[in-house]
Amino acid sequence: MDKVIFIDDDQALLDELEDYALSLGYECVVSVDGKDALQKIINDKDISIVCSDINMEGLDGISLLKEIESRFMQERPIVCVMVTGESTVANAVASMRHKAIDFLTKPVSGEEIAGALRRASAKVIDLKKALATSESGGSYHKIDDEQFALVADLMRLDADPNNEALRNLIETEW
Repeated sequence: MDKVIFIDDDQALLDELEDYALSLGYECVVSVDGKDALQKIINDKDISIVCSDINMEGLDGISLLKEIESRFMQERPIVCVMVTGESTVANAVASMRHKAIDFLTKPVSGEEIAGALRRASAKVIDLKKALATSESGGSYHKIDDEQFALVADLMRLDADPNNEALRNLIETEW
């Protein structure tokens, strides 16, 4: 399951979102501001879903999206969902322009968060497939969902290509 970071300056909402995501099987990290969240994303390579408020002190949600887009999109799949109390057209357009895949208006229901997380997880899978294809020089080998899940789990380990046990496991599976 993907690892999610929730960013909001409302601690009660963070607790609620974290509890709900944990109940769905996601690993979670929380942050009360964009600057701290960016540092956590840099340090934790397992974070693949960002769920952020827009209006926060310091590094706001749109600025965080810009940072994620410029720093990580070429090297690691990260998918962003925006959750805001100020659902304006300008916020929605800015969010989508900087690659957010969803835009939710507070208050959010459990169903809305669950749906957004499902869509984000599906997008992470698509991005991992695209990244694997580009890293292999464009060759693509069709694998089933179980095989892909195994590779995705292995990718999260930041495996050393010289690890013979891991290499044998992969070669045995294929």
